[in-house]
Amino acid sequence: MESRLFIIKADSTYAPASSFAQNLSGFILQIDWAGQLVHSVRVNNGTIGSAVEQAGAVEFRTEAVFCDNGSTPEMYVGQFQDFSILVLWCDTGSGEIGDPLGFGTSTYPVPPFSGGGGGSGGSANALSNYFNLTDFDGKDRQNAQLVNQIKDKYCLSQPAATLLDNLKEACGLSENPTTLNFELKEIKLTNAAEELTGCVKEVIMADRIQTIQDLYGISVSNYDLNEILGESRSLSCDPNIYSDILKEHNTLWSNAEFHPEGLPIDLPSAFDCFESSCTDCTYSITLYIEQPVPQTRELYTTEGGSGGSSYRYTGHTFLGLTQMNSSGEGTTRNLGFYPYDKPHGKESVPAAFWDDSNTTYNISVTWTVEKPKFNQVMHALTTYQNHGIYNVPKLNCTTVAKYALEAAGIEFWETRRQIPILGWIDANPADLGEDLRINAQGGTLYSTSGTTLEHASASNCQ
Repeated sequence: MESRLFIIKADSTYAPASSFAQNLSGFILQIDWAGQLVHSVRVNNGTIGSAVEQAGAVEFRTEAVFCDNGSTPEMYVGQFQDFSILVLWCDTGSGEIGDPLGFGTSTYPVPPFSGGGGGSGGSANALSNYFNLTDFDGKDRQNAQLVNQIKDKYCLSQPAATLLDNLKEACGLSENPTTLNFELKEIKLTNAAEELTGCVKEVIMADRIQTIQDLYGISVSNYDLNEILGESRSLSCDPNIYSDILKEHNTLWSNAEFHPEGLPIDLPSAFDCFESSCTDCTYSITLYIEQPVPQTRELYTTEGGSGGSSYRYTGHTFLGLTQMNSSGEGTTRNLGFYPYDKPHGKESVPAAFWDDSNTTYNISVTWTVEKPKFNQVMHALTTYQNHGIYNVPKLNCTTVAKYALEAAGIEFWETRRQIPILGWIDANPADLGEDLRINAQGGTLYSTSGTTLEHASASNCQ
């Protein structure tokens, strides 16, 4: 293991030589570049146990560090009563790092920092954005140290100077150094993150959101973090919170719908089989829904994929358009809207209509409509094909079918669902199926028994 040390420096101008920092109990540690503890001095309630050349605040400083193999360094944290000792390390394949200082460990990926505060600016992996305490005097120096410690306690990515500005803006902290010192101590000494005031939580959550954006280019909200992680974990220094958000983003709704085999159908030519000159034909439109869990509002089921992977199956919605002549001969076109590629999160991907002959469903509603309304539905479907975009929240199989029917004057309840990462989904098979079970909006409802699925008829539209 190669390692780099956060330099621990005693500042003699911060406190008299006989004391260290107010009410501090812990250690001043000297660590070599191999990560080994070579010397320590005990500090008990602000009193140094043995003579040292300097006394004062612990100052955290660092240089840019890069692993030999180009990987991102990890950070070792030895947490003490009033401060932390931190060591950057790179795993060289020798196995578990363990506890190099012997005081308990916590590791987390080093997020990209841009430098700031009193420290020198650094590259993406340089942890040099703490206040440099030598830039300050008196109460200002104490306050700078408190900000460094708050930043450390909650594993915040933003520079110390930005953190102080954000706390002042969000919580209305004082510009008076003495009052500010009291306010910062209150924040620092709060035992549990859940007990923090709302404004401090907002600053921490905003930092998490910005870090996720910087790390992965993903936009998330407080709602997303709280729903996926819970408030306590979102505010914590849990090493896995960022990777868990990325995992949720990449797996949520992945492979939501698989288009049938073969090529997509082309609109409007796929509707040429309907006899436009028929004067005595009748017309009907059937909305077919396969709910992920029939007769429930369960939004998805987790299905197995290839190679041991899994995805969230959300069901499917498609339409059947039928023209019946006076002899009782019907022409039917079943079709559904599908993405070409696997949509992840709010990603928009190319889409088209595929033939949905023999596709499974568990609930259907059929409306008899006049020819002009029938034509309006076909025109609306053609418009969505020309647009050619699939987006889980706004343009999925259910929303497209619903919007096309609304073009024919068939209205629906507005059941929207808020989902982490995705935001508000305008329509989905689970909720639309249950809404129609309550009110079929003037159509004829059919529902299979229990969890049974049936197959729609085959398209005979040639």
